[in-house]
Amino acid sequence: MAMLSKIAFPIVFVLRGSTNLLLALMGLGKMKTDGVTEEEIESMIEEGAASGAIDAEERQMIRGVMRLADRDVRSIMTPRKEIVWLDLDDPAEALLKTVAESGHSRFPVARADLEDIICFVQTKDLLAQSGGTRVPDFEAAGHPPVFVPETMSVLSVLESMQASPVQMAMVVDELGHVEGIVTAADVLGAIAGDAAFSIADGLDRPQLRDDGSWLIDGRMAVEDLEIVLSVSGIASDDDPFTTVAGLVMHHLQRVPELADKVTHNGWTFEVIDMDGRRIDKLLVSRVSPKEDDPTG
Repeated sequence: MAMLSKIAFPIVFVLRGSTNLLLALMGLGKMKTDGVTEEEIESMIEEGAASGAIDAEERQMIRGVMRLADRDVRSIMTPRKEIVWLDLDDPAEALLKTVAESGHSRFPVARADLEDIICFVQTKDLLAQSGGTRVPDFEAAGHPPVFVPETMSVLSVLESMQASPVQMAMVVDELGHVEGIVTAADVLGAIAGDAAFSIADGLDRPQLRDDGSWLIDGRMAVEDLEIVLSVSGIASDDDPFTTVAGLVMHHLQRVPELADKVTHNGWTFEVIDMDGRRIDKLLVSRVSPKEDDPTG
């Protein structure tokens, strides 16, 4: 996480108007003018890629950085029902078991309900306090929680998290109800796209198949899918969904079933695995314009 903090500062710096880091990555020196448009930066990225100064993964990450100010935190948060949290009404032994078995390094701490967040704790702080032999005082080891609105941009969330050593925030709706949680690792995943997907993130890595289709986790953000596919236009600011599974359910207007297919903006989305009523895996493939649903 220390490395991520070092990454975060230049990211914020770049997005506040400096293009010198991008230019340095491409070996193009410093700009003599302050006014640089997004189109000019895109052109510089392509020039750097064409010259070999930056590789495909670096280009993807730079584009991910540029999108932070345009993405809201809802697109990268872990939804409420999937949050692993510590309930102070549970016995200490149960809490320690959750810490040990979850594999997470930080947790929200609440009492009885996630609406009553007390603090954030890090595993390392619990171990330091207990010495590995005593039951830790979870509240004493905690840090003040950070709350951000679900409409806040990812860039603004990143800046908000810098003030907390836990680098985590609870995402709340307009009424203050908890909708999800976001960590600095989630932001890094939004920047790096496919390069950052791993089992540890809770998302399976996208897989390119021999026929050119992609095997995709249903929980992947549509904006991340665009990065994986190297396309734009699948997502829209007006969309009522943020994930690929949400896209499919929006078109179906019912609980999906295996082998269900929808087409959307030149792509076919086929449900190939369900986890109860939730879409687990999809096949995403390009279709010819004549096959695309004109109403998609």
